[in-house]
Amino acid sequence: MENIIFPLIFMLVCFTYAVRTEDEFYKRTFSIPLRLFDGKTTYYCISQPIAADQYMFEFKPIVERDLIKHMSFSLCDEPYSTEPIWDCIDSKRVCKGPRDSLYAWTNYAPGLKLPKNSGIHTGHKRRYLVFQMHGPPQGVKEGDINKWATMVVKFRSSRPRYHAATGAFGNTGNIPPHVKHFKTDSACMWNITGRVPILSYALHSHLLGRTASAYIIRNGTVD
Repeated sequence: MENIIFPLIFMLVCFTYAVRTEDEFYKRTFSIPLRLFDGKTTYYCISQPIAADQYMFEFKPIVERDLIKHMSFSLCDEPYSTEPIWDCIDSKRVCKGPRDSLYAWTNYAPGLKLPKNSGIHTGHKRRYLVFQMHGPPQGVKEGDINKWATMVVKFRSSRPRYHAATGAFGNTGNIPPHVKHFKTDSACMWNITGRVPILSYALHSHLLGRTASAYIIRNGTVD
């Protein structure tokens, strides 16, 4: 039995202070049909242009459980493709140039709604929001052929009181053959010196994970 390479993704949300003005709200819907997943291509992307200085405050998934592994959003100056839908299993096929990871949803998660008066800034110029979906690896069953995976993103066009920021961290490792209850760790350094509260976190380990825990370690002491 060969060693297994596994992914572990960590998503973090935190806040900084900004100035609030009058709020205007709207939403965008991103959908990918499940009939595309034939067992060969398992990642697809779509994109929509986003005006400058917008603020995202909610990601609402609309998909039946167990049909989709995960869905995520990235901000790009330019998407990798101009096609309506394209294959993006390679991480370099999401954006042309820099990529800002915003949000990752995994199966059974409820979505993300930020506290009142907060939002994730899209930047000071027109950019593109790219929606990526990891579908069923063995294709879609006949009864699910006409279903869609959808994510609704809610925006405010005015600057909220608080800025939220997200970070994605990943690592890979080996699971030795014939070893039960194997444990692995993923860690990231928190180098921000100001007072920035952590709102939430999420761990994603595909089908190999059984228990996931998170800790804050300060000077070698676990909180």
